[in-house]
Amino acid sequence: IIGRDEVENNFLSRYNEQYWTAVATGYPGPTVLIMGEFDEAAAETIAAMTARYCDGKREPEVEVEFSFGDSKKLLRVAPVSDDLINSYRV
Repeated sequence: IIGRDEVENNFLSRYNEQYWTAVATGYPGPTVLIMGEFDEAAAETIAAMTARYCDGKREPEVEVEFSFGDSKKLLRVAPVSDDLINSYRV
């Protein structure tokens, strides 16, 4: 679930003790709530989507922080293409 505005981002961040969340570091952007399978392949895709919707979307790479309670993980990724984003929209 990708937050669309500050209100949604604040709401989604409240679930950080129950689910993994992702945010771009260094750029304003969405909070992403991750429900379901979370493995390395999923992390790359989710990070690229997070990067695509943050203010650094035109940068070659963006750092994305995943967190779940006190656990943290950082990934540097290129923002995902519009074609891939469109394939995930519901």
